[in-house]
Amino acid sequence: MSAKVTFKQLNPDYSQEYADSMFHGEESVDNQKANWSRTLRIDDEVSDITIKRNTAYAFPHCEVKNIAIFDYVLKGGGTHPIIVSESLISNIHFVGKSNYNKSHLYIYIKNDVKYYAPDEGLYFATDECPANLFKLPPKTI
Repeated sequence: MSAKVTFKQLNPDYSQEYADSMFHGEESVDNQKANWSRTLRIDDEVSDITIKRNTAYAFPHCEVKNIAIFDYVLKGGGTHPIIVSESLISNIHFVGKSNYNKSHLYIYIKNDVKYYAPDEGLYFATDECPANLFKLPPKTI
């Protein structure tokens, strides 16, 4: 199956009422539903998805705790992990369309927590991220 993962941070100031009254229910330049959204496509064929919550993950230089791992099992062998700090997640929504052989995972990121995203599919709360995670100084986004 093909798979996509969308990371999204919703705009707390979005008003559906304003959108309904002024823009026929659609968002506008001054009234966006999301602050930002990024979609990652898993290019390899996926055979399964396993989810581990409130766990730890060992990187070469350190271990990060209190994370969620969405592990995409690839048909050709191996996995493609998506790793997110639990404290960043406000909501998760999964859409699987077996008749189309597709899946789409939506991970909503909280507005009030600073985070570090060193690579696609990796989102860490800044205060929970060891400085030597990738031997790079953490940058907040």
